[in-house]
Amino acid sequence: MDDLRLWVRDVCAGRSVPSEWRPALSRPVSAYALSHGAILGVGLAQLALAFAPRPYLRSRRLQAAEAVLIVLAAVVSYLADVVYVCRPSAVHGIDLALATFLVALLVCKVATLRSVRVLGMLALVAALGFRALSRRAALRGDLCQFRAAHAAWHVTIPAFAILFFLFR
Repeated sequence: MDDLRLWVRDVCAGRSVPSEWRPALSRPVSAYALSHGAILGVGLAQLALAFAPRPYLRSRRLQAAEAVLIVLAAVVSYLADVVYVCRPSAVHGIDLALATFLVALLVCKVATLRSVRVLGMLALVAALGFRALSRRAALRGDLCQFRAAHAAWHVTIPAFAILFFLFR
């Protein structure tokens, strides 16, 4: 439990990646930085779908609330991963909490919707695998692998959301 507490403290302090990576990760126009756009795009698409003639969820409010959380997660993630990377900020903790909540929500969707169960499981395993690879790369000091794996993490979950819209 102490390890988890120390890890959360380090994340909130902006110490989840080596500080010498700040110049490479804080560039606003890079594939790594722009990968947050995939999350933003899915959130905006879901928000638009909430007000479509036939929303995909029974409750427009629930769908709109989820969409707003996804858009918020995209903005907070960009702030944590690009703007405040390697610097202490509350956005790191908020990013961790939002990402955890949204992944848990996707797990619930996969568990309850048979039409996307296999596809969803594959997407979640891939996404969590990319997240683990990015963490491992940070611990080993491999900037190139970290950028690639973390950007893939940002793109895989929205890709599942798009497949969810298409095959639900």
